[in-house]
Amino acid sequence: ARLCNAVSDSIHDVWSNIRVPEPNDEVCAICKEMGNDAREHLLSNMTQEEIKEVFEGRCKLLPIKLVADACIKVVDEIIPQLVEMLASRMDPKMVCTVSGMCFSTRTPAEHRILYIVEIILSKYKASNCDDCQSLVTDAQTFLKDTPESEVAAYLEKF
Repeated sequence: ARLCNAVSDSIHDVWSNIRVPEPNDEVCAICKEMGNDAREHLLSNMTQEEIKEVFEGRCKLLPIKLVADACIKVVDEIIPQLVEMLASRMDPKMVCTVSGMCFSTRTPAEHRILYIVEIILSKYKASNCDDCQSLVTDAQTFLKDTPESEVAAYLEKF
C-alpha cells in the first residue's frame, strides 16, 4: 500500500475490516506496545519526528543488535504511514501486521534468530535477572560485530 500511495484507502477500506490473530512472537508484541505508546503520544500532540524518536528509542532497547537495527530501519522507512495509521484509530495489532512486524514475510534467517532467542529466553523466565542479563550480553557479543550473512549462515545449521 505504501509503494502505491494507497495507505489512506487501505486503512478505511481494507485493514479496518480484517481480523488478525494474537501476536505470534516477541517482536510483534513489542511492536504492539510501541503502537499503543505512539497512539498516546499522538493524542498529546507530539510531532511525527518526536514519535519517530520514541519508536527508535524502543527499538534500541531490543537486546539483539541485528533485531534492533532491523526495527529502526522499518521505523525510518514507514514512519509517515505508521503515524497516519495510528491517527486513524487503526488497531496497533493491525498496524504491526501491515507494517511487517507481525505475521510477516521475514527472511528464514530472521525467523531462526527470533525462534532461537525465544527458546533461550523461555529457559530463563523462571530464573533470576543475572542469568537473563548474562544471556543477553553473550548474545549481543556474538551478534554485535558479526555480519548478517555470517549469522544467517550459522543459523542455517539449526
